[in-house]
Amino acid sequence: MNRVQVLDCTLRDGGYVNLWKFGYKKIQDIIDGLIKANIDYIECGYLKSNVNELDYDVTLFKNETQLINVIKEHKKIKKLVAMIDFGQYNLAELNYIQSSFLFGIRLAFHKQDSKNIETSCKIIKEKGYHLFLQPIVTVNYTDEELLELIDFTNKIEPYAFYIVDSFGSLKKNDLQRMLYLIDNNLKQNVILGFHSHNNLQMAYSNAQVVTQLQTNRKIIIDSSIFGMGRGAGNLNTELFVEYLNDCYCGNYNLKPLLKVMDNTLNRIYSEKYWGYSLAHYLSAIYNCHPNYATYFSEKNSLFSDDIENIISQIDDMHKEQFTEVYAEKLYLSYLSIQKGKNYVFENLAELYKDKEVLMLGPGKSSLEQREQIDKLVTSDDIITVSINCICEWLGDKIDYVFVSNKRRFERIPLELYSKLILTTNIECDKTLYKVDYENLLNHQKEVEDNAGMMFIKLLIILKVKKVYIAGLDGFSLDMDDNYFDESLKFSLNKHRMQVINKGLKNLIVEYRNFIEIEFVKEPIFLTEDL
Repeated sequence: MNRVQVLDCTLRDGGYVNLWKFGYKKIQDIIDGLIKANIDYIECGYLKSNVNELDYDVTLFKNETQLINVIKEHKKIKKLVAMIDFGQYNLAELNYIQSSFLFGIRLAFHKQDSKNIETSCKIIKEKGYHLFLQPIVTVNYTDEELLELIDFTNKIEPYAFYIVDSFGSLKKNDLQRMLYLIDNNLKQNVILGFHSHNNLQMAYSNAQVVTQLQTNRKIIIDSSIFGMGRGAGNLNTELFVEYLNDCYCGNYNLKPLLKVMDNTLNRIYSEKYWGYSLAHYLSAIYNCHPNYATYFSEKNSLFSDDIENIISQIDDMHKEQFTEVYAEKLYLSYLSIQKGKNYVFENLAELYKDKEVLMLGPGKSSLEQREQIDKLVTSDDIITVSINCICEWLGDKIDYVFVSNKRRFERIPLELYSKLILTTNIECDKTLYKVDYENLLNHQKEVEDNAGMMFIKLLIILKVKKVYIAGLDGFSLDMDDNYFDESLKFSLNKHRMQVINKGLKNLIVEYRNFIEIEFVKEPIFLTEDL
């Protein structure tokens, strides 16, 4: 075999993008493309004990029987492998190699578990599989700890030992240091593997550094088609095999991979984007799990410096594994730092007493229903409030502007500061009223800090009897239909739109028990089947 080989992990690591729900036909298309491209190793997915029924559309498997039912062309694959996360699979359920089409098992483990994996390693080898050792976030090991792990590896004698750049944070100097330690201390018969992510856009160049190592040792480089993977994605299979063809006499066929990209993965990419982003760059420089960056950026209420400030506060204990409860705690803590001294509910309650409210959001209906809105704003008994936006065509008819989003606040002109009702996560001394941010959050996770929902909750607290609403339209798949001002648009994938619409619907249904709500135009989340 060639000294440098490729292991494609599209169906496993790429599965973080779509929860491994590729669909049966897409799975076969990906496998077929990889076989025709002459890829050396194909990783077909995860073995996990918590998988129940066989699902032909998903690359998560309870056992090899499920696996071979889903991977139709398993007999044609040279070296078929699957991954097990340490502690998440009962190895007693693993068949002996004679009853399996799997070539190898990749055992991924966190640093804190590195001293507890020996039994698992022995079981995998005793059952006849080629063992791949995958120490997650390898850069977190000190030189002494890495040498200790290598010493253990030499005793176990796995098929391959990996450098795993889990967070895409690895830079050339650290990589070269680890390569030197490993190559000079690891038994020569153990293959050196490299698995990278692309947060710093270093996956391709780092893979080249590994291949240029002056060694006779065999090397495996992990990659995925189109770079499909969580967050910033992985090393691109199509790019790397072309590099091997050019520089290492590789025998890979590029066209089948391009066909998979075009016919199979493009649709997934358009709905569930992966690739470089500022947020994932920040997660890499702080060497923490990319899901933190995803979580904070999807709030759509933070600037990049806010995301960096929050990520910089993640303690070492939580960096390696994402915990949503912990992330939300950090988020709320950060937004609450600037709490106003004057909680003005009493003053607002007096102003809103016996009044009705017209609430104008940034959706298109605020502009399209101008005739009906004009009739409402002329009433002395109706207070008009715009939400995170400026309805310029109404001019002085806007009584207040409610803002809970720092990004939207940046767009508010100074002359309107005297009309501002701000939440306490926003710094501003020249505001009319400040209300407690945390007090206005709701229990619907996907829209817990949606400005419209926060304002309705404020009205409920103020005991307002009725609110007219325009511009709280929900999300259409056509982003041009969502805002009256193109500059207000931001990118959302189809799934996010659906869950936000569902969250809005659930809250409106609930809030109607406390306040009369009348939409100037019925929103999409109430009229369409979610």
